[in-house]
Amino acid sequence: MVPNHAARYSGKVHSDGFEFEAHADVYKGLMVTAAVSVQKVRDDSTEKPLIQSGKGNASLFAFYTVPSGSLKGFGFGGGMRYTAKAYGGEATYGSVWLPNYALFDGSIKYDLSNLSPSLHGWTASASVRNLFDKHFVSNCLAYASYGQAFCYYGERRNAQGSIGFSW
Repeated sequence: MVPNHAARYSGKVHSDGFEFEAHADVYKGLMVTAAVSVQKVRDDSTEKPLIQSGKGNASLFAFYTVPSGSLKGFGFGGGMRYTAKAYGGEATYGSVWLPNYALFDGSIKYDLSNLSPSLHGWTASASVRNLFDKHFVSNCLAYASYGQAFCYYGERRNAQGSIGFSW
């Protein structure tokens, strides 16, 4: 006798939630960006959350560009990214949930045309993600039926610099 898995695994998913994002030029040269998402995603056949579906995210960033004076064109900013707990699946010992975490980022930017008109359109910038080098688990996949569970750490501190041109 072959079991009928079609009745048990329908492939249907139910999702509820919302997303909101706002960008505001708060004060002369100060830009603030905020975003939030909340979600509940579940597999209709098991009534459990969909694997790797989190409860939501939020972020808040501010960036200030000096509008005049000797530092005109220099900008700096930073912010925070928050990730709510997420479902990783079912292991032989029960449900696997990834804990929530918050990470901080920072950046600087300079409009090189303030050094010389011949550099019009050129910018130099640098950014650091996970500024405080927080160790966190970013992903888990657990499969009780296979007796396997895999978890992965998230990205460590990452610094990056660039020079760009826009026309």
